[in-house]
Amino acid sequence: MDVLTAIKTRRSIGRPSQKPVAREVIETLLDAAAQAPSHHNTFPWRFHVLTGDARVALGERLAAALRRSLAEEGQDPESKQGQALLKAEAGKTMRAPVLIAVSSHPSDARDVVEREEHFACAAAVQNMLLAAHSLGLAMMWRTGDGSEAPEVKEWLGLAGRDQIIALVYVGWPEPGASLYPLTRRPWSELTEWRGFD
Repeated sequence: MDVLTAIKTRRSIGRPSQKPVAREVIETLLDAAAQAPSHHNTFPWRFHVLTGDARVALGERLAAALRRSLAEEGQDPESKQGQALLKAEAGKTMRAPVLIAVSSHPSDARDVVEREEHFACAAAVQNMLLAAHSLGLAMMWRTGDGSEAPEVKEWLGLAGRDQIIALVYVGWPEPGASLYPLTRRPWSELTEWRGFD
């Protein structure tokens, strides 16, 4: 698949099958991600590849973060509604057989701008999405409040200025699954031309 076709036909698929994805396939995605540009060649991306019980453990951290958040907002996490929310939060990580948490580890080097480090990681995620599409995989880029929770960051070994840029769900599409039609706003509606004849 050529790059322009991949860009124009890629779509998010949130609920793939639970068919395992081979480690070699994931390595191909990570290699594509690592080809992204980074200012000053800092390579700020870090990849945390989770499958099996590691997804359960992350789900537990997401639920713990939500429990804390509910309590801080004056809601009872032990109520029927609270328990349902916690169960749903913990189950999110089981939507796909592999989850890749992509984090940004900004360099302390002189002249490095922190936001550019995060932008470089976003470019790495896009490379990963396009590579996955070219291989026939189903993927979805998610974040949510849990990606900023200290419980989750600590479990992943993140500290200081590190940020989670994406929780990428990876799997194979369900056989015969219908896909939502692509809807993209035309670039011509979003572009201003200056200095062109």
